[in-house]
This record gives sequence, C-alpha cells and structure tokens, in this order.
Amino acid sequence: MAFLSFITKGQPILQNWTFLHNMSRIYQWPEHLQNGGKAENTVKTYLVNLSQFLGYFRDTPPSSSRVPKREVFAVIRAISECIASLGPRVVMRQIRVKKNKLSRTISKDQLRLCKVLARRRIPELLDELSEDPNPEARRRYFGYLSVYLASLYGHRTGVLKNMTVSEVDEAQKEATVGQAGFVINVKEHKTNRAFGPAQLYLTVEEFSWVEQWMIIRQKLNPPTDLLLFTENFTKIEKLIVPMQAAWRDMGFPGRPTFTDFRTSIATYARNTLSPSDRINISKTMCHDTRTADKFYALHRTASELARIRQNFEAAVKPPRTTVHDTAEPSLLSMSESSGDGVEEEADCAPPTPPAGPSPGAVPSSPTSSQATGSTSPDHASESDVDYTVDSESDQTSESESDQTSESESDQTSESESDQTSESESDQTSESESDQTSEYTSESDPSYEPRRGTQQPRRRRPLFTYTLRKRQPGRSQSVRVLRSRKTVKKIIKK
Repeated sequence: MAFLSFITKGQPILQNWTFLHNMSRIYQWPEHLQNGGKAENTVKTYLVNLSQFLGYFRDTPPSSSRVPKREVFAVIRAISECIASLGPRVVMRQIRVKKNKLSRTISKDQLRLCKVLARRRIPELLDELSEDPNPEARRRYFGYLSVYLASLYGHRTGVLKNMTVSEVDEAQKEATVGQAGFVINVKEHKTNRAFGPAQLYLTVEEFSWVEQWMIIRQKLNPPTDLLLFTENFTKIEKLIVPMQAAWRDMGFPGRPTFTDFRTSIATYARNTLSPSDRINISKTMCHDTRTADKFYALHRTASELARIRQNFEAAVKPPRTTVHDTAEPSLLSMSESSGDGVEEEADCAPPTPPAGPSPGAVPSSPTSSQATGSTSPDHASESDVDYTVDSESDQTSESESDQTSESESDQTSESESDQTSESESDQTSESESDQTSEYTSESDPSYEPRRGTQQPRRRRPLFTYTLRKRQPGRSQSVRVLRSRKTVKKIIKK
C-alpha cells in the first residue's frame, strides 16, 4: 500500500490500475524510502517484494485491470533496474556492518573465562531456585545458562527461546548407557529449512543443570511447553537482557549480544581451524560459510593482510639467488662505480671530446677500447692518426664499402637506378659521372672518409626484396641489396 500511495500521490486508487505506469514516481521510490530512514538492505527487500507482486499481477491480472501488458513489463523492468542500482551500496553496507561486528569481537580469553565462571555460578543459582523460585532468581539462571551456551556454540537467541521440554525429554530417551553426553535437537529456529534442527551437545554435568531446572519448573506448573519463559509464562522475547546482566555480573566490560558471540566464534574458526573443521563447526552453529566468504571475508585485518603480502612476495621470488638479490643499492655516480660499471656507463653515454684540437686535424672515430675507457699501444693520439684511405685498414664497414665503389662502377646505385627506370639502353658517360660523383674513389685527393660519431656503429642487416617493372612485351625482376651506404643491384632478365 505504501508503494501504491506513493505513485498515486495520495489520490484514490483506481480499480482499472491505469495509474501503475507512472515511471517517474517508480524511479523515485527507492530514494523516497532512503530519505525516510530505511537502510539499503531494507529498501532492496521492499523492491524485491514489489517485483514479486508485479510478477503475480502480470500472470493473473484482475478482471477490472485496463493496463496493457507492455506497460506491466515496463514497470517490472524499472523495478529490476532499481534493484540492480542498489547492489553496490548493499554490499558496502554489509561490509561496514561486518567491520562493526569485528570491532566488538570477544577475545578468546574472555570466552574461556566466561565458561569457567558460569560453570561455577549455575549450580549455586539452582540451589537458590530450589529454595525459592522467584522471578529474579529465574532471570539470573536464564542469563547464566544462555551466556554459557552462547560462548560455547554461538547459537542464535531463537534456539534457546524455542527450546521445549519435549525436546529435552527426547534427548534423555535417546541417550544410551555409557554415552558421553546428550544431544538436544531444537526444531524451531531461523535456519531450520537449510540446516534442519539445531543441535546442542551437553555433557552429563551440563545436562544435569537442565534436569534440575525441569524439576523446579514442575513446581511452577506453567501452561507452556517452553523450557524458558517469562513471569507470565510466555516466550522470552528479549533474552539478551538477562544474558548481558550475567556478563556484567562476571566482571566483563561491554554489553555483547548473541551475534557478537556468534561472530567471534565463526571468525576464530575461520582463522585457526582447517577448512573441514570449520565447515563442521559452521553447520553445528547453523551458519552458512558462503555468506561469510562472500561478505565477511572482504574486510581483512592488518595481520591477515601482512601474511597475504608475504605470500605475494614469495610468489614473485626468483628460484635462485643472484648477486643483485642481496641488496637494492641506490644509483651510483661514476666515482663510486667499479670497473664493470664504468664500461656500462661508457656504452650508454659518449665520452667528452678532448679540448683544443688542432685546426687542421680531423678527429678519428673511437674504437671499442676507447669507448670503454681502456688504452692500447696500437692506438695513437688523435693528432697522430693518418686519415688517408690507403692506410686505413681499421675503418668501419661504411668507408670500406665506399672505397670499393670505383671497382664496381657498373653496380653503382645512382647511375644504374636511373638506367633501370628510364630505359634499357646505355646512358651517357656524363650522367654516370655526375651520379657517381658522390661516391668518389681513393684517387680523388679531395676525398675524405665520412666522420662517424664517437661511438662504434652497429652494422645494419641486409634487407632483400624484389621490384618488378612491367614493360610492353617483357617483364624484368630487380633484386636490391641495401646496406648502410652502398646499393647493389643485379638485373635479371
């Protein structure tokens, strides 16, 4: 009715349901609920219920309805979009709720000490109840019994509130001679559809506390079959009140809830026990581990993340330890580096040329020994090097290929390229001399080898490809071998 009143803006609801296709008001419905103080999970529950109602309306519309089916489908799609948009906020709220729960986690020492103190106090309270079963003494007994079972199994409060006398009698009848304890099967609880009856295993001493209370209970002659009840012999709706009173009476700080006990036990079981043991504990608690893994495990503590980080580092750790794995030094300057480091720096950056060269002298290209900073008696200073072509036996591949261009004049790149592109006939000697002037031979006194950089250059690989030229009546294939400065062409007809 709240949804129908919202989309009709408080107007009377028409029997023909034509008001249903109000898309703007439908999209405003989730925001209206949140402004009214509803949480994201509550808003999602409202929308899911509304979607189910619209599905029923679509399948079995009332006889007075005049809403076309396409409009009903449009409304259902709008509700589905609203549910999908709430998904991220619902998950973030669940993580915040779990974070708050973890902040109220009960320590293991408190859980252990709680069971020890409750085990001492419960027999004393039963003695008081046997003398005078007044309501105050009954509340104290209910509080200590509930806090003891909560710290032991972490069951929801509904398991204790719905426990009946017939279920206790059934556990007593099913016990055999020599059995270590008794099992009470509580049928009515929140998750009985998924887990069946909630089971509580009690030792002989613990089951004797329940039996003594049943003897005292007979004196009160209650009309209900519940094991624990109020002063008016009805179900205890707020069992948390006597439980927290017993917790304070034992001297512990805070006011924990049954959920705090449940969360603490489930968290310790996840962190300390094996997966199989954890599943057994969760089933006994009627707790779904999939829910915990989906929402609760998204928030991890600093210690858990520290262990996970160690796993990250172990995953990328190399199999063998090398020299560089011992330490991570900072960047070193040239004065701090060793001999190997000098060679690496020399390969990466060119050395500074010497200052003050003679005007007529031509600097030589450095060799590999000069690039690494080492000296050799075979290399003279820059001013003493002879740069004539005849005496250069150690020049790079570039100058050598230039010197051989005279002897292979029929293969010179420029002239033969022009000959191939223009015609098959012989070209004039003037055009060849003009085109080959760039690659002068060693007979030319003005020839100087091309100065390279001060780093030794790496010879580039040869690239081979095929050029095809079609002419009327015949075809011609040209294979071109290209290096850095020379071009050799072999014409195949």
